[in-house]
Amino acid sequence: MTSTDRFLEEAIQEARQGLREGGIPIGSVIVHGDTILGRGHNRRVQKLSAILHGEMDALENGGRQPASIYRECVHFVVRNSPRHRRREPHLRGRRRTPSLPRRVG
Repeated sequence: MTSTDRFLEEAIQEARQGLREGGIPIGSVIVHGDTILGRGHNRRVQKLSAILHGEMDALENGGRQPASIYRECVHFVVRNSPRHRRREPHLRGRRRTPSLPRRVG
């Protein structure tokens, strides 16, 4: 198993946890190097929140990090859609976490 597979599996487990809680099955992990900084799943239904998407939950659970760390992170997000339940959850995206805005001046 590659490190990418391991991180995807962690995101899949988060999506499954969200589904078990009665929410939308989207899981997310934020990875720096070989370390998971934050993990989370969509909690919009469970917490009646407009903003607690899986990505936001992972950022919240990861705590504050310097911008230099976030620039080097990879963000894994998976969705386990009910219409795809007979298949493995599919990868919605593997993307770099956006850099924080820089001050100009």
